[in-house]
Amino acid sequence: MADFTTSRNTARVEPPRPQPREKVVPPPEGISRLIEEAAKTPILRLVILAMHTGMRRGELLALRWYCVDLEKGFVKVEWSLQRVDGQIVIDKPKSKKSRRVVPIDEEAVEMLRRMRETSKYDLVFHRGDGTPLDPSTVTHQFARIAERAGFKGMRFHDQRHIYATYALLAGVDLRVVQELLGHEDISTTANTYTHVLEDLKSDAAKMIASVLPKTGKRQTSAKPPKNEETES
Repeated sequence: MADFTTSRNTARVEPPRPQPREKVVPPPEGISRLIEEAAKTPILRLVILAMHTGMRRGELLALRWYCVDLEKGFVKVEWSLQRVDGQIVIDKPKSKKSRRVVPIDEEAVEMLRRMRETSKYDLVFHRGDGTPLDPSTVTHQFARIAERAGFKGMRFHDQRHIYATYALLAGVDLRVVQELLGHEDISTTANTYTHVLEDLKSDAAKMIASVLPKTGKRQTSAKPPKNEETES
């Protein structure tokens, strides 16, 4: 039996590009299920604030009370938490755009107000003794919440997509969403939420058609007069 072998220059073969991870954005009833499941865990308030602000996991875990203004209704993103060489480190965000002010609604304000009344530590979210929450633990806890709610594979970061998607669908300007998310460039926001923008374009076409006068079938099907000049 002949032994066939093939050879090729593997240096010329490009590795397959990783497929972009699908964003999970549940409908309103799905979000309610997520909250119901989160209520059975210690990270309920963290999940709620993530959905209401679109803040990154590290930004939420590093949030300090002096950055929360309950009277004016906003939080300042000035710090970010991450694990470096096995150690939890709280430092300034890497980009200027990440340092931002994010408005919070009444529900989030009231939740934070109740938390503030009983808190005696600097961090908003902590392990009970003032020390930071482990980001990996939060990731695993949220994964279990999502799976029980029927969204297996959903990540904590997907709550940012929930915030941005519903903001755009509510009519918030793309540039405002960029500022709220802390994206360095508006193209990042536009590329990330292309699917939402396409839906909004379709809705815009319907809205425009709804205010234009109806020409009627007879007018649109009628042939133009022979001497009528057409525009190109």
